[in-house]
Amino acid sequence: MSSKYVCQSNVVKQMANVVKQMTYHRI
Repeated sequence: MSSKYVCQSNVVKQMANVVKQMTYHRI
């Protein structure tokens, strides 16, 4: 496992969390 892949995975998870929070706030 390369550290780059792990970093990208963490970023994707963070982005998903932000999107979820934004949609919750919209509702």
